[in-house]
Amino acid sequence: MQKRTYTIQAREEAPMPLDPAFPFSAAPHAFSDREIRALHLHPYFEIGLCYSGEGIFVVEDKVIRFKPGDVMLIASCEAHKACSPSGKKCSWRFALTDAAALLRNMTGDARLLDTDALSGPRFPNRFSQENFPAMHTAVAALFAEAVGNKAHAQDLIRSLLLQTLVEAHRYLQAHQPRTAFVRRARDLNTITRLKPALQAIAQGYEEPMAVPGLAHVCAMSEGHFRRQFNAAMGKGPLEYLNDYRISMVCSRIANPDESITSAVTT
Repeated sequence: MQKRTYTIQAREEAPMPLDPAFPFSAAPHAFSDREIRALHLHPYFEIGLCYSGEGIFVVEDKVIRFKPGDVMLIASCEAHKACSPSGKKCSWRFALTDAAALLRNMTGDARLLDTDALSGPRFPNRFSQENFPAMHTAVAALFAEAVGNKAHAQDLIRSLLLQTLVEAHRYLQAHQPRTAFVRRARDLNTITRLKPALQAIAQGYEEPMAVPGLAHVCAMSEGHFRRQFNAAMGKGPLEYLNDYRISMVCSRIANPDESITSAVTT
């Protein structure tokens, strides 16, 4: 069978430039049923709301199924991509924001503005309408305010974004163990330096790989590469590779038009 290839694209700029005076931008988006081939990332916190359709999100090495009403929260510099089942499409709205800059005068608790805490292997990213109705209501209202030129829309967007972050951090306090990995703030320069290794894993994850080879493509010593990779990704390169392999198999199995045999042999 023809071998599939996947690439990770490390973007140094956000797809939509943000106004420094009001660093928030929202836009509609429709996912096609194209196979997942590229993960992308950007330096802003991203919020998404699914209005119709179903499919899967791949957030680094996590595969997450979504349905209408789901909210997705994706931290800055987290590689991600989504697609819908064969022959179908889904409709979303997404917003990019620098929450710390946008809300810096709205709360005395700086921890609420730490969107990098909303990440890592144990963070769910997806919040369903059934289990998190308050978050869904806030995000739906946020996107409604982002359409058109409503009076005082910016004030309401700030308030609704803060409410969304409060709900997310309440989840962390209730469900995340203190020992759970919480990703440190990522620097785009570090991610860009790791990009060749991430590309190599994405393109050749079905083939045998070794850490020295991944370090070589990044022009780093093996020891420095391991430290940089662990700091940025929260796990070692081989653990990341194995988790990535599992995620990609799961992403194919999640497609009802692809057999399990095909998923594990292509």
